[in-house]
Amino acid sequence: MRSFAVVAVLLASVSAHASGPARILEGYALFASDSLRARGLHVDGGDVGVNKGRLVASSLAAPSGRLVASKIRLGRGAVCSTAFGEEVRGNAASCPVAPFSGSVFADPADTCGMPAIVPSCAKGERLTLKAGTTRVLGAGTYGDLRLGGSGAVLDLTGGRYVFCSLRAIRGVALRVHAPTEIVVLGELRIDGRSTLGPAPDVVLGPNDVRLLTAGPSVRVGGGAQVSARMCAPSARVALRKATWHGTAVARDIRAANTTIAAVYAEEHEPCAQRSRLRQLFFGDLHVHTALSFDAYAFDVRTTPTQAYAFAQGAPVALPPLDATGKGTQTIQIDRPLDFTAVTDHSEFLGEVELCITPGSPAYDSTDCQIYRSGGNVGTTQIAIRTAVGSPTRSPGICGPDGARCLTTGAGVWASVQEATASAYDRSAACRFTSFVGYEYTASAAVSTLHRNVIFRTDHVPYPTTVFEQPTREGLWNELRTTCSDAGIGCDVLVVPHNSNESNGKMFLPEYPGATSMDEERAMARLRGSMEPLVEVYQHKGSSECLNGLSGMVGAPDEQCDFERRYQGAFADCGDGTGSGGTVTSGCVSRRDYVRGALLEGLLEDARLGVNPFRLGMLASTDTHNGTPGAVMEDGFIGNRGMDDAEPATRLGEGQFYIGGWRFSPGGLTAVWAEENTRPAIFDALRRREVYGTSGPRLAVRVFGGWGLDAGLCRDPDMVEKGYAAGAPMGSYLAAPPASGGAPSFLVSALKDIGTSVRPGTPLQRIQMVKLWVKDGTRMQRVYDIAGDPNNGASVDEATCIPTGSGFDSLCTEWTDPDFDPSIAAVYYVRVLENPTCRWSWRECLRLPEADKPATCSNPAVPRTVQERAWTSPIWYRPPA
Repeated sequence: MRSFAVVAVLLASVSAHASGPARILEGYALFASDSLRARGLHVDGGDVGVNKGRLVASSLAAPSGRLVASKIRLGRGAVCSTAFGEEVRGNAASCPVAPFSGSVFADPADTCGMPAIVPSCAKGERLTLKAGTTRVLGAGTYGDLRLGGSGAVLDLTGGRYVFCSLRAIRGVALRVHAPTEIVVLGELRIDGRSTLGPAPDVVLGPNDVRLLTAGPSVRVGGGAQVSARMCAPSARVALRKATWHGTAVARDIRAANTTIAAVYAEEHEPCAQRSRLRQLFFGDLHVHTALSFDAYAFDVRTTPTQAYAFAQGAPVALPPLDATGKGTQTIQIDRPLDFTAVTDHSEFLGEVELCITPGSPAYDSTDCQIYRSGGNVGTTQIAIRTAVGSPTRSPGICGPDGARCLTTGAGVWASVQEATASAYDRSAACRFTSFVGYEYTASAAVSTLHRNVIFRTDHVPYPTTVFEQPTREGLWNELRTTCSDAGIGCDVLVVPHNSNESNGKMFLPEYPGATSMDEERAMARLRGSMEPLVEVYQHKGSSECLNGLSGMVGAPDEQCDFERRYQGAFADCGDGTGSGGTVTSGCVSRRDYVRGALLEGLLEDARLGVNPFRLGMLASTDTHNGTPGAVMEDGFIGNRGMDDAEPATRLGEGQFYIGGWRFSPGGLTAVWAEENTRPAIFDALRRREVYGTSGPRLAVRVFGGWGLDAGLCRDPDMVEKGYAAGAPMGSYLAAPPASGGAPSFLVSALKDIGTSVRPGTPLQRIQMVKLWVKDGTRMQRVYDIAGDPNNGASVDEATCIPTGSGFDSLCTEWTDPDFDPSIAAVYYVRVLENPTCRWSWRECLRLPEADKPATCSNPAVPRTVQERAWTSPIWYRPPA
């Protein structure tokens, strides 16, 4: 980042310590259920605790950490911030004592994630790796892993690995390239300067590497370094001359001459509702308020504070504005969301504030006067600066060096963080989670290359903009420098959106500046880890698929016509790119859609051995009214202020650019997470155990595996067994068994029950979408796997009353009938509801005949809609 943007790093934080022991496991570096002994232990972050037992520390340096145990005995050199216990003996001067009795966690094994059903390993098999050799290992079930010899490298591509035992000694490196779960049923030993943790060219944290150990012993020492969170509730763990970053939970812990640091953890109460098997939460991660240039210019006055309140059920007033500047339309959602991120455009935070604040140094500038004229003119005047070849700030507003806008923007960014912190429910109720975020607004050649940036915690840098970093590679590297690698407790992910407007550019496999395959691989790994998700749907349409694009083989998919951004004929980009997609102009590419991107990822994986487009799916509104979760078809009053605030403009052709009736209310993100907190939801996003819906709150679960029990749909332990035997959505299939066979998938879907005012719609069917590349040809096929596509469900268009039957729930175990074990494949699920009336037709029915625009009689405008969900895929990668 340019030197003037160093004004940048603003750190918001909660109080360093609560009044008592931490009740969240992430806050502990070491935690034992029975006993812990330490000598020469350096704790650089986090606390050290024993659930109900003894902690003995002859020498311990934890100046900012708390110690917790029933009985604590401290040596003369022990240092800590507070020692909580029933009985504390020793160096009270350097460890102030506070009374504490009872246990910290009711069940440490459950809290740290130990499954009730532990998967089996391949007994009798042995996997070895000699010195100086490198091997790539896919997810799967293995026997004993024996790694020994300096320079040996084992690359784990991600997913779940099950080993009978694991031994890495004498300088071995286990490098993780995607969120990974390592299950060890017996001995775990990492010794002799060996390492385990994220690979150097990916953006992952210790929370993305889970070690589940069911064995009796763990040994880490001899200069070994581990970056992971370990759950070993039955084991005795010995740490000797080791470095550990993350959390280690065990029955007994012995630590000597070791340095350990937990990841940065925000303080909050433990959630009253928590499940190791994960719960379903709905949210919106793409929300604009009056701080965005293209919202304020259309008379939106909603603040971030109001947007977060709206997400929790409060009303918001929207344009048209009255004489006092207040909105005259009120909207309110009938079901609060569980989480939200306000993601205002980062590029013009300072500019908008300067232009709307009388007396500011830029208020009377020509550019500010034009901006305040509002509407299309004002928005275009400022937005065009993001679309030119070398984006620059307006010198009339920002001054010759841009510093005025950065300084002003810093104050606006601080207010965003304050609003986000205030909205986050840190109580045991865990009702609502707010994320700090923003939108990066690259628009080269008027193609939409926008990305939402979502942070895990409240320790965040100043937003990156196209003025400092005009390329996506610049954005990723800037975030890595100022967040992931900055040592400030920051973690981040990036979500591309509206690829349907990118003219073939969003998922173009290119590696600028790379001069070798190794450099391309490194860039592909960075991209894959930084951008694990894509926004498949929002108010500007679906980015799942489009029929008629070149370079893809398969029967037309009628469901690809759902909420199309492009209507009618279009020019095909072929293998090239175009421009103008933001205004629905220029050519359209297969790479503009998620299916094309997933197939491009398979091709790159075959070429490089790395998949840069392993994309999970989510959906959002992209509301510019500050109304997250306002996805009701029967209550839609627009998403863009005065651009679509009235029936005539909503049902028109669009004002700022082509839109109007083509737009929709948008969608929601669904997340499977242990609890409704930032860490749990962010981790689910990172591991892709998420899906998107076009608005309804469908409950969908998917597991993929080999020989899944055909009776799982009727099994009360379906989810527990699904995790034990399969891979959840967003993950890799395990390697196939030696006996062969095809993969099977457990898919369960429950209808949205709705409310008494807006009851949910029955399900019609579940579809499996399979993508693969055969002899260089991109292939696609859609299978109906449950439900009934011919159930006769319809809608009385005169009244919008639905007719026909459907399903409250659907569940199936499906096996791929066309599986080829030598060909990589991608599988994702699409769940369809019965048809209902689209918002535009509902609006037409409400209008007097004389007021109905041409849209109401245009046969190209759909009158009904089949709401749906799209799950994150499961990938199959043939064994090396």
